[in-house]
Amino acid sequence: TASTASLPSRPGQQSQAEPSLRVPAKVTESTVMSTGNAMNRQSENLKPIRAETSVPLEPRKVLVAHKVTRYDIFQRAIGMYGKELDDELQSRGFDLKRLKDAQQCNAAALKDIFAALDSIGAQKEQVEVDQLEASQVDWADLVVTVGGDGTMLRAARHIHDKTPVVAVNSDPERSWGKMCTWTSSASASNSFARALQLLSVGAYKKAVRRRIEIEVTPRNGQPCTLPFALNE
Repeated sequence: TASTASLPSRPGQQSQAEPSLRVPAKVTESTVMSTGNAMNRQSENLKPIRAETSVPLEPRKVLVAHKVTRYDIFQRAIGMYGKELDDELQSRGFDLKRLKDAQQCNAAALKDIFAALDSIGAQKEQVEVDQLEASQVDWADLVVTVGGDGTMLRAARHIHDKTPVVAVNSDPERSWGKMCTWTSSASASNSFARALQLLSVGAYKKAVRRRIEIEVTPRNGQPCTLPFALNE
């Protein structure tokens, strides 16, 4: 589910040694919209630190933070497109069908979400999750992540207030999506418009989850604070 991918290492390529670190940490919180019904049955074993009764939520400003699929990442990394890229990936041993299916599922989920937001007149901004900034979250009254657990965990790094998150699993055939609120589907009865309807009548609860923030101090170096981290 993470929006990263790597090409085979070059011969002789080595990773850099990690510095010695001092890592004091503190705990903060993040709010994820959650429901115990069948649409989110995968999340039932994940216990939040606090579950609050949700009031109806009708978002007017929505930030959509989505993953970049591995196929799209390879396009950028290799600088090839279309058949040329497909042939190159197959020659490197990648499962081309799996890569392209995942890309199409992600695109279809985004299309469904944007259509649903347009239908309620909500303002929307779109950003790749690894380009997300806290200032964009500050603008929104709802963050929708599109991808899987990894996408939601990445987005949670940049949420510094109580802005709720609705996590959409865009590729349930290949992604477990344990922490996701909604599962994307080609079925019209399971479009994202249905999720917005449930939000508007208070069918979801706010599940508050702990995050950790770490300050790293290398030997003989200046301390730096890493982004918030939320784990499964």
